[in-house]
Amino acid sequence: MLSQTSEYAMRAMSCLAINPEESRTAAGLARATSVPPDYLAKVLQQLASAGLITGRRGVGGGYQLARAPDQIRLIDVVSAVAEVKRIETCPLGLPMHGTNLCPLHRTTDAAIKAVIDVYANKTLADMLNNPGANTPLCEAQLVGAITVSAKTNGAYPPVSPAPAPVAAPPAPAAGESGKAAARQKATPKPGAARPKH
Repeated sequence: MLSQTSEYAMRAMSCLAINPEESRTAAGLARATSVPPDYLAKVLQQLASAGLITGRRGVGGGYQLARAPDQIRLIDVVSAVAEVKRIETCPLGLPMHGTNLCPLHRTTDAAIKAVIDVYANKTLADMLNNPGANTPLCEAQLVGAITVSAKTNGAYPPVSPAPAPVAAPPAPAAGESGKAAARQKATPKPGAARPKH
């Protein structure tokens, strides 16, 4: 029911809420939230326009929450990037229906209301202060460490020893070179005509 943009916005806001006093660059947020950088840049602009985050350019700049995590509801985040609206009249504009919704749109409106009610009563702080639950984005932020740990049991892989040098064949003894050359000349090559006696 929620758009992809809404999901990305909540990821970014949850990431900023983990350390609300720190600024995060757009590139850092994109890596931590697994959101395409170009897409995230547009989402961050919408969140800033809604007054949910502040941004600063230059060295040491980045984005951070404009308010404390317990002062930002999830419905505020979703509403900043997408229209959250209940169905009040027939979406098809049928005069005979009007505000008397058919079963299809009445059920859809009930689902929308349920989502609004849940998000209106949950803040970013609630997402982070939930004993026994996973922390949002924890795996995305630690994926590099997890990968190293899984492959090397927490240590860097050992360096393979360099291969032992191959010994050169021993040089022929004195006088052996001439004998070998004479034998090579005396041995006829395959297909060569033998001398007549």
